[in-house]
Amino acid sequence: MDLVTITCNEDIELCVYQLKSIHKYVEPCTVHIVINEPDIKSAKISINKQKRRMIRHNVKIWSRNQVFKTKDTFKNGWVSQQLLKLLMPLDNDYVVLDCKDIFLKQTAIIDIVKLQYKKQPNLAECKTWGSFFNLIHRQLHNRYESKLKLVGGFNGIQTPRLIKKSVVLEIIKVWGSKKKFIKWWAGLKCSMSEFILYDYVAYCKNEKLPNNQRFKEHEIVGIWNMDMYNTNQEVDLNNIQEETRILKIHKRVFNNVEVKPILQKWLDKRLK
Repeated sequence: MDLVTITCNEDIELCVYQLKSIHKYVEPCTVHIVINEPDIKSAKISINKQKRRMIRHNVKIWSRNQVFKTKDTFKNGWVSQQLLKLLMPLDNDYVVLDCKDIFLKQTAIIDIVKLQYKKQPNLAECKTWGSFFNLIHRQLHNRYESKLKLVGGFNGIQTPRLIKKSVVLEIIKVWGSKKKFIKWWAGLKCSMSEFILYDYVAYCKNEKLPNNQRFKEHEIVGIWNMDMYNTNQEVDLNNIQEETRILKIHKRVFNNVEVKPILQKWLDKRLK
C-alpha cells in the first residue's frame, strides 16, 4: 500500500525530515509527495535531494494540477490540501500522512492502517466542525437513510489515515463527477474536514475499520503549538516513550526562530 503526503513551501523542511524518517524506519513502499503550490520548482529540488538517498523507497512527486486536472481556484491552501488527500488518482487504497508526521521506530504499513486513539466527539454540536457535519448530513441523509444510524464518535481527524478507493469513488458518485465535487468543496463557507466527509460515507457504505483496530494512547504524540513545546504538556523530546511511533511537529512550532535550531539538532541526531 502506498503513502501520500501533501506539502507546501512552508512545510518543505518538515517534509524532508519526514522522508528521512521514512527512509530510516518505514518498510519499502511507494511514497507520493504532492506539492500544493502553483509553482513547485523550488520545493521539488529539496525533495529530489532526499529522494536520491532513498534507494529502498519509490518516491514520486506530484503537482496540484496533476491531481485535480481543473482550473478551479481555492481561497487558501488548507482547502485544496484537504481535497488532495481524498482525490489522489491512484488505483488502490493508500495511507495519507501530514508532512509533520515524523516516524521514530521501525514501521510496516499495516502498523499505521488503524483508527485514531480518540474518537471525534458529537459532531452535530461541535463548534468547529458542526456546521460542516450538519451540512453534509442534510445533503446525504436521504441517500443513505435506510443504512444510517447516526451516532457520536466518528474517527479522530488526524493522520495517518487509510483512504479506501471504494469510498472515494462513492463520494465522486454522490456529487456526479470529480469536477463537480471540487467545485462544491471550493465554494464552502464553513470549516470543513475531508476526514469527516470520508467517515460519513465509509460508515454508510460499511467500509469503516473495526473499532478494535486503534492506535495506542502514546503511539502518536504531537507538539501543536508553542505552549505545548514550552510546558512539555504532551511530549518531552528528551524522554520519548518507547511505544511512540510518530511524533507530530506542527509547522507553527518548527518554524519558530527560537526553537527551530533545537528541533533540527534533535531530528538530525534521531534520523541520522
